[in-house]
Amino acid sequence: QRSHQNTPMASAMHTDEIGRCFCELHMRDRCHECCYDFREMNKMMEVDAGLRKPKSRVEELTSQRVEALRGLEAIRRDGNVEFLEMNETYLKEAEDGLAELVSKGEATAADVDEFTTKARERLEAEDCDLRAVYAAWKEENPAGGVMEWGGKDTQRLFDRVAAVPPSANSDRVDKRKCAWCGKSSGAEKLKACSQCKAVVYCDEGCQRAAWKGHKKVCKKTSSAAKENKGDKLPLTWEQLEAYDAAVATGKVLEVRVVENRSLLRPVFACKDRDGNIKLIASYARRGTTLDRLNVGSVLRWKHPRFHYFIDGSSGARIEDEDLSNIDVL
Repeated sequence: QRSHQNTPMASAMHTDEIGRCFCELHMRDRCHECCYDFREMNKMMEVDAGLRKPKSRVEELTSQRVEALRGLEAIRRDGNVEFLEMNETYLKEAEDGLAELVSKGEATAADVDEFTTKARERLEAEDCDLRAVYAAWKEENPAGGVMEWGGKDTQRLFDRVAAVPPSANSDRVDKRKCAWCGKSSGAEKLKACSQCKAVVYCDEGCQRAAWKGHKKVCKKTSSAAKENKGDKLPLTWEQLEAYDAAVATGKVLEVRVVENRSLLRPVFACKDRDGNIKLIASYARRGTTLDRLNVGSVLRWKHPRFHYFIDGSSGARIEDEDLSNIDVL
């Protein structure tokens, strides 16, 4: 069983020059110890400041539909009908809105499918975090009981089994993710701001769209900072997928194992530095470094490649020839 801890906030709130919020004690936008989660609010503050592209209407509606469906699933499972009418209303609004967008040619069925998949993956990543932390707690408390959610113990367990991998804490510039629209590239490096070198964009269109907000925080960098080569960052799942299943020669994928889903063969749910979770399945022989792969482990794979599984999921597939390029930390 899990319960939510009702203790007061353990830390004051810090607000930066853009309006983004963090717990003052640890400067985290999501802190289990201080019982804060500012992630979605901070994204909205970046949109308001002109630093981030606003969500499209199809993105908003697909997220609403997926969340409403998830709510209805929980109601059917738990029998709590308190929010039944609300979820049914949200679902109808979303489905009617999406149908209207498609009929007017403002979105395609492919757009709806793409953003629906992304919305489902975001919710599944949140659920995976909860399962990982709860499983770690059960391992430490074999006698059972009720887990109190929130506080130092929750943060300790989260850091051990569900935190983003170490590269997420790097101050290097990610040269393969547009600061405006959020799209990732594969082998192609994006265009950096000529002044600060701290952000990159798909093209001049994205750079112009972001300038109204970016000019408020853009600062010339020192010569030392300009040597900070962002291409040394490991790839994210989205960046690896941009290679179209080709080998990302010379690049590294770094992920943390958050859940063991092995049945007939080793399969793990793995989180990248952006917090996105996809699967890694091993088709390699046993008795190798992969035997050390457990929940909480960090896997680094040089020359990785993306893989689409026949069940519709995606991630990466490890073969015998990949073993010499893989480290487990």
